[in-house]
Amino acid sequence: MRQTFILSVLFLFSFGLLGDSKTIKIKAVGDMVPGTNFPQPLNIQDPRSFLFGKVESYLKGADLLFGNFESTLTDYPNTSKDTSRKMIFAFRTPPAYAKVLKEVGFDILSIANNHSLDFHEQGFVDTQKNLSDVGIRYTGKKGMITYMNVKDISVAWIGFSHLKSHNNVNEIGEGVALVKEAKKRRNSFLSLFTEERKVDRPYT
Repeated sequence: MRQTFILSVLFLFSFGLLGDSKTIKIKAVGDMVPGTNFPQPLNIQDPRSFLFGKVESYLKGADLLFGNFESTLTDYPNTSKDTSRKMIFAFRTPPAYAKVLKEVGFDILSIANNHSLDFHEQGFVDTQKNLSDVGIRYTGKKGMITYMNVKDISVAWIGFSHLKSHNNVNEIGEGVALVKEAKKRRNSFLSLFTEERKVDRPYT
């Protein structure tokens, strides 16, 4: 089973408010699975160095660092998936790794993806709590808009996936309503889409 850190789609962009000279710089990381201790134990002595040693320098220099967290932070033992089937994976990252994610600079993570419920609703709740406990914000729950203020610029984050437990990317009306709500409360917003596409072979 996967015990490696998946780091993809690292990109950098900046934006400014209309009619305002202020800008903020955001770095964003694609799908992250920072190790899984399911179904086999995970034995890494220095997870920060092992997972981020070769890429941590690229994560610096932004006002906000975002990532798509494609795992769970939980000790809950039972998975919601039948991992005996081919190409079916369940990811369970040790809760202590939340501190590592904070140490390398992550400010906010999306939990709107096809692995957030790998360990049932309890795993989803644990993930949110473990992120909050170390000071990392998150977005992706159904109906959730996460507001942040950076350098006096207000930003709203909205996470989408194809699952009904999140903001569903196929429910256009609800998505539009969330964006309108974000615009009403803040003068800047960033909308994030995390959509898993169907492929010919099963993969989840």
